[in-house]
Amino acid sequence: MTILLTIVILGVLIFVHELGHFLAAKAVGVAVEVFSIGFPPRMFGKRIGETEYRFGWIPLGGYVKMRGEDPETADRNDPCSFVAKRPLEKIFIVVAGPLMNILLAVLVFWLVFFAFGENEVDYSSTVVSAVLEGSPAEKAGIVPGDRILKIEGNQLSDWNDMAVYVHKRIEENLTVVWQHGDSIITDTIRTMRRIVDTPEGRDTVGILGVSPNMKKIHFTFLGAFLESFRVTGEITVAMFGFIKNAFSGRLSLDEVGGPVMIAELTGQTRRLGIGALLFFIALISVNLGLINLFPFPPLDGAQVIFAAIEGFVHRPVSTHFRLILQQIGMMLLIALILIVTFNDIMRLGR
Repeated sequence: MTILLTIVILGVLIFVHELGHFLAAKAVGVAVEVFSIGFPPRMFGKRIGETEYRFGWIPLGGYVKMRGEDPETADRNDPCSFVAKRPLEKIFIVVAGPLMNILLAVLVFWLVFFAFGENEVDYSSTVVSAVLEGSPAEKAGIVPGDRILKIEGNQLSDWNDMAVYVHKRIEENLTVVWQHGDSIITDTIRTMRRIVDTPEGRDTVGILGVSPNMKKIHFTFLGAFLESFRVTGEITVAMFGFIKNAFSGRLSLDEVGGPVMIAELTGQTRRLGIGALLFFIALISVNLGLINLFPFPPLDGAQVIFAAIEGFVHRPVSTHFRLILQQIGMMLLIALILIVTFNDIMRLGR
């Protein structure tokens, strides 16, 4: 069920992405020959008008094939040819796919916030809402609903007070006092090591394995809309930080997830309810859009660069040069997918 749901979700997101390219191409008068979900070999399809709508056996993406994409063989006098369009029109067609994914994410976020509200962390108390499986806290018997009262004799006023104290003590034994129902329990708990992302980069901290209580925030129609833009903006900033860490060497491939991780997270969020699943779908959609804007062949961002160069030098980039870059980029992309998939499988086996 989870695998099927993952395929459906990715299929919908790819469809929306390619629909963006398709609609933009039609808007500027470019003939679309093929609209495909999935890569060849062809599974099945149907021709309607000038366009063949098809499904491919390899569900790792999709594509829109437009008339006249190859500048060296296309008819520049054909007004319905891609090559005959101005650079800005080409850029419009290329970025329309990623922008459709981002727009879809904004709309789904709006639906989630308006229909389900948003859970906000309540740092004002030390009540535990969740306990990490296999964590020191779980082994000590702490359960959701318990209240952490003291650590090493220090009275805790709020969650931040506790977090600051615990984070500084990595793999150390701490005397913890907590309230469980009407009982007060005291035990020694050894913190575990955890690598976390901070605004300054990555850091290693100590944790007990407990999460703070959550409170529900409800939004008006407009409030949910504004919140959806805020969250999309935060994800965009986080993605730029992710790319920066990747190029600076702060990011390990072990920390990057692929299709297997997406399937695993899909199953987890499905069990949390429709609101959590929709939020996860929006999260994937905005990341798909942002990643495709990255200037790396064969992603859409590289096509934007090619069109921009054409606008400056007044002639298209050599097809041979583009083909070499796209082949190298595709090989690197496939290698990356294989590596992260292998890491995902190894993670599941731990």
